[in-house]
Amino acid sequence: MKSDLYSVQAAASLAGISPYTLRAWESRYGVVTPTRLESGHRRYEASEVARLEKIASLVRRGHSIGDIASLPDETLQTLLKAGSNSDKLEVAALLPWHAQKRFEHLLTAIQSFDLSTITLEVKWLRTLLGVREFVFAVAVPLFTRLGQWVESSTINISQEHAISAVMRGQIGDLLHSMQAFSPVGTSQPLIFASPEGDLHEFGILLGAALAASYGLIVYYAGANLPSYSLIETARALNAGLIVLGNAPVPPSARTIPFKKFLYDVDEKLDPAVEIWVGGRGDRPCTSLKSGRSFKYLGSLDELDSLFDRRAKKIL
Repeated sequence: MKSDLYSVQAAASLAGISPYTLRAWESRYGVVTPTRLESGHRRYEASEVARLEKIASLVRRGHSIGDIASLPDETLQTLLKAGSNSDKLEVAALLPWHAQKRFEHLLTAIQSFDLSTITLEVKWLRTLLGVREFVFAVAVPLFTRLGQWVESSTINISQEHAISAVMRGQIGDLLHSMQAFSPVGTSQPLIFASPEGDLHEFGILLGAALAASYGLIVYYAGANLPSYSLIETARALNAGLIVLGNAPVPPSARTIPFKKFLYDVDEKLDPAVEIWVGGRGDRPCTSLKSGRSFKYLGSLDELDSLFDRRAKKIL
């Protein structure tokens, strides 16, 4: 037997991927054909490990494993020399050195639909980074990229849903863990929700996590919330602010128009309660009849700055 044969664990480690990912790439895409020992164990030649390294590097740059798996080594090397393609996710460069490798592993795991590694790496990144850094340097660009990958068929809808579920669970855990600590001052609760007919929740979930990181009292009411439920919740909690997500949902998909939702809430809720609206959906009105404080948010960064100011006023 050749002395330069590597085990599954060794080959995966050298390539910077998990053994599960290596097995998935082999079975689904035939990236390499390892030697089989009499015992049934697989062994990889040095040239196969080098090929795996090239493929893993390209996947981390945004290339679809399905597009490059069958390419010859010479073509892979040409792609590496050409630099990253338009799908490259540059976020890793914004992360501290100790989180960059974790983030790269996460991207590779997403491409190969390795859910166990995705969950592990997201947990590590959540632990390694502060809330704001995790939100802005990992979660926000990753959600954006997932949508782009679905559109380009780099991943399918079921993969996107599964990965989104992992992220949703981890951000939810992050939010709940922060709520276990005493809030700042005596602030009134902030409610986060999206209106009836709007199933998008990542924006409000990330916003809730940012608010909680400043010590503000947060109640996450979730997506697709009817106006009467939001009103009842705000009254019961004596809320001081409602943050609404407003995704670009087609009018035909909404249960009621967003403008009517806003008017219903405005009519029946104490005018002292502020309402902020974030998202890329339509902006059907510039003010509300009650005269309450009402504003549209341009970005998550703006929301974060407003939370910072709000917390400082309470202190």
